[in-house]
Amino acid sequence: MSNKQKIYRRMMDPLLLSAGRQNLRVTIMKSNVTPKNAMRRRILEAARTRGGATGNLWCAWSEKSRASLVLPSDIALIYWLAHLEIDPDVESFRLGTAVDNFDFSINRRSTGPSKVIISDRRTREAVTQGVICVPHSEVLAKSALAVKLMKPIAFAAAIAHKECLAAANAVRALTSAQKKGVLNDVLDGLPNFDPSEVCGVFMRQTIKGFLEVDLADGPFGHRTPWMCRSLPESAY
Repeated sequence: MSNKQKIYRRMMDPLLLSAGRQNLRVTIMKSNVTPKNAMRRRILEAARTRGGATGNLWCAWSEKSRASLVLPSDIALIYWLAHLEIDPDVESFRLGTAVDNFDFSINRRSTGPSKVIISDRRTREAVTQGVICVPHSEVLAKSALAVKLMKPIAFAAAIAHKECLAAANAVRALTSAQKKGVLNDVLDGLPNFDPSEVCGVFMRQTIKGFLEVDLADGPFGHRTPWMCRSLPESAY
């Protein structure tokens, strides 16, 4: 397998959360274009257009979107982790494209749909189409939180294609009864389940907004505090 093929395979793995720290100037020969290669080429071209040809390319699984994401820059990764995936007010979102000329299309429970450009200057689209401009400083202010979120979100990614119904029901019942605690309370309370699966289900329910985790005092681990959230009935 060539280096280019290895890069392609890593990019398209829906469970992968890692940086493509290579200059992805990939050329696909016309004689070797297949539907899969064509799709990969479109992703690369769109990502380079939005993030720059030498920008880091991040491939990740979004539990909120139930889809793989290709994030074209570090700033887009931070915004997704800290401002979208973990925010209970965000009901859904999708990535923009070079044609759309915005970074994210977001649907919030509180304010409804909006479009976001991560930029330090107000663009023509922001004036004419009501697009929200988010300054880089606002995104970077949550970079430390984004780093802490990589580990717990990876637990949810690890069970992306598994229903885990029994574990989900058990975690929901235990957290509803306890209301708050630390992660170790959940793990100790469910000894018959795989701890990794419990953590994955726990993070699924956090991303859905049923639970809230506090990472202010340290990374995700056994002593991570959590509490149940109160959501409107429409969220369930």
